Amino acid sequence: MSTAKTLRDVSVPVALSLGHEMNGSWYPWGTKQSNAADFVRAWRHVHDVLKDQGVSTVIWVWSPNVINPVPNVLLKPYCPGDGYVDRVGVVGYYALTGAQNFSQLFGPTFSQIRTFSSRPFLLAETGSQPSPRKPTQITELLKTVANEPGVVGFIWFDLNKETDWRVDSSPDALAAFRAGAANPAYDIDLTGLK
Repeated sequence: MSTAKTLRDVSVPVALSLGHEMNGSWYPWGTKQSNAADFVRAWRHVHDVLKDQGVSTVIWVWSPNVINPVPNVLLKPYCPGDGYVDRVGVVGYYALTGAQNFSQLFGPTFSQIRTFSSRPFLLAETGSQPSPRKPTQITELLKTVANEPGVVGFIWFDLNKETDWRVDSSPDALAAFRAGAANPAYDIDLTGLK
C-alpha cells in the first residue's frame, strides 16, 4: 500500500509497466516460468489494487517484446485488455542481425496487436547497435515516430550495456539523433548532448 500512497501523494502522471517483455523467455515472468493467464491475472490485480486505493494518475504501459525473436508466442493471451492498458509499449532494438528498418522491426508486432487493441503505441525501449546503419536507423525511427499518428513517443535505451546503444556512440549517430529530435513534434532539450 505504500506504493499506492506514494503515487497518490505525487499527484502527477506516472507511466507504469509490469513484467515487460513477458512474451520472451529471458525473465522469470516470461514464457519459461509463467503463462499468459497468470500474467494477465497479476496485471489486473495490481491495477485493481491501485485503483481501489484511489490512484488515478497511472498510465498503464503493457510492454511486449517485438515478435521477431519469439514468433510462436501470440500476444493477445498476454494482454490484460484495453480496460487495463493505456499504452502499448513495444520493446524492439536494431541489432546487427535481424530487422534493419522500422517496418521490419515493429511492423509485424504492431499488426498483430491491432487485431485486439486500439491503444496508442509507445516504443518503451529501443536502440540501435553500433554499425554503419545506426545513423540511418536513428533518422528513420525519429521521423517515423514523429509522423505516425498511432505512435505517441519512444524511450531510447541510452546505455553502454552488452553493446553501445547510446545515441552518442559515434559522432554520426549523435548528429542523426540531434537532427531528428529537432523536429517540432518533439520537445527535447538537446543542450546536454555533447
